[in-house]
Amino acid sequence: MPQDSPVARAVTGAADAFGARLELEISRSLVTHNRQSGGRDPVQIVLTGGGAQVPGLARRLEEKLGLPVSMLSFGQELEVSAATRLAMEEQGAQTLSGDLVGGAWAGLSMQSGINLLPQDWGAEREAKSRRPRWMWAAGMVVVATALPGVHYARWATARTEAAAAWGRQMTPHYAWQEEIRSNWDRQETLREELSTLNELVTAREAWEGLLADLQARMTTVEDVWFERMQVLPKKGNAERVQAGRQAMRGMGAWIDDGEDRTVKAEPLQLRVSGRLLDRENPLSRVSQSSYERATTLLSRLVESPYVMETEGERFDAGDPGILRFDFTLVLNLERGL
Repeated sequence: MPQDSPVARAVTGAADAFGARLELEISRSLVTHNRQSGGRDPVQIVLTGGGAQVPGLARRLEEKLGLPVSMLSFGQELEVSAATRLAMEEQGAQTLSGDLVGGAWAGLSMQSGINLLPQDWGAEREAKSRRPRWMWAAGMVVVATALPGVHYARWATARTEAAAAWGRQMTPHYAWQEEIRSNWDRQETLREELSTLNELVTAREAWEGLLADLQARMTTVEDVWFERMQVLPKKGNAERVQAGRQAMRGMGAWIDDGEDRTVKAEPLQLRVSGRLLDRENPLSRVSQSSYERATTLLSRLVESPYVMETEGERFDAGDPGILRFDFTLVLNLERGL
């Protein structure tokens, strides 16, 4: 048709637009090919399919891309089925055969190809293709891990059952062991109680000896008696104090406990209060002889093996014929008090 006709101009414009788009796609494919595979630069462009018949397409691509462009040709050795041959006759032998040969050449050729898909899509497709192998490997890992776990679980169950059976057999022995431990603790308690009782018996005998000795020395002075005795540990020793108090109570003596002292100390002290009768002066103040008798009593008490010394002597002659006195006896703990 005439070149200046509207139809010719429309066809020429469409062909130029198609050539430009194809040039752009080829350039993009070449860049992608170099990025993905790092292959060698192409040396020739081969056109196939119906679009290859556009007039001036090969020349345009040669000028723009700087590579020789040719049409895909095939000889008489190409064999097609009857249905394909019929389609070739209906649609054009050159067009359909070019598509078929181009597709077969692209799929069966050993040369490097170009993949225009985005890289993430390619990675996803590759991951999908490898997924069955990963699942198989994970299954093998699970099986390899589960088998020892099952073995050890059965072994642990057997050991637990054996331990439970052994524990049932040992239950009577545990009861006996607990009974032995209880008896041992009771024995220790009884031993402590016996030791305490022995100390009390010893203290009782010692206090009996002390009181008997005091009574004997008071008899030599005559007309003197004790009204009050109080155990005073200066710095403590509560065990000995309590033992002495119990011993004296056991003998019927009245003991003024006074303040409860629990601090241990040495030595033990006994505060004594009493009276001395002055028969010579029953209606007046006591005479000097009564003081002398009180002094004699103190000296006699110091001579006792149970007494180490006397402290804090005080005398009161306020009552007619009576001399009140009180003093502290420092006791000898070596006598078992």
